[in-house]
This record gives sequence, structure tokens and C-alpha cells, in this order.
Amino acid sequence: MLYLTVEELTDQSADQAFEALSARGLPAVRGEVVEGDVAGYHYYPSRERVLRWLEDAWLDLIDEAYSATDDWGYRHFLLRRPR
Repeated sequence: MLYLTVEELTDQSADQAFEALSARGLPAVRGEVVEGDVAGYHYYPSRERVLRWLEDAWLDLIDEAYSATDDWGYRHFLLRRPR
């Protein structure tokens, strides 16, 4: 069994951060944040991206929950390897 927590941004915040970086001519990936209260750089992968990574790692999703604040939150995954 594996318990994993992933921090997420709202779609609006992720889009705004991507647009701001792109407007500055920086090579950006959606989910990257380099301004604000993120200690310099932070990457917030989408739920779909995390699920692809987990599937590629041969991990089965057992349960999932989400706890939100203003424009970000934590996604909690309970996983296991197939027998």
C-alpha cells in the first residue's frame, strides 16, 4: 500500500501562472509557478497527469480524496501494486 499527497492549483490559477510565464517569453509547462508564495518554484501537476504517472508505475488507485482551500488544495491517493 502507498499513501500519496499531491498539491493542486485550481484550473484558473494554473492557467494564469502559465499565461504570465509565457507572456514573459519563458519556457513554461502548465502547473509551474515561480511567483508568489511558492519558495521560488513549484510544480502543481494536474490530477490527470498524476493518474497517468501512477498507471505507468503499475499502481492501482484504491481510494482518493480532495481537501481544498482558496485556490489550491491537496489530493490524497491510496494506492497499491497489483498482486
